[in-house]
Amino acid sequence: MPSLRFNNAREDTSEMSEHHSHVTDQEFRALVRNWTVMLHHALNDSPTPDWRAVNAILNAMEEFSK
Repeated sequence: MPSLRFNNAREDTSEMSEHHSHVTDQEFRALVRNWTVMLHHALNDSPTPDWRAVNAILNAMEEFSK
């Protein structure tokens, strides 16, 4: 499976962490890194993806972005 790549990741994380001023840029980057690792495991650790876990992670990301 190809790795996830983000264009202008530094700018994107800075903009998002500014949107959530209670979260530092470093904390936001750690959060994104954790979500990425969790998605990788949910999609690759068993013969069939754990779609409930994927959905839960995506929902958490969506809630954070509000």
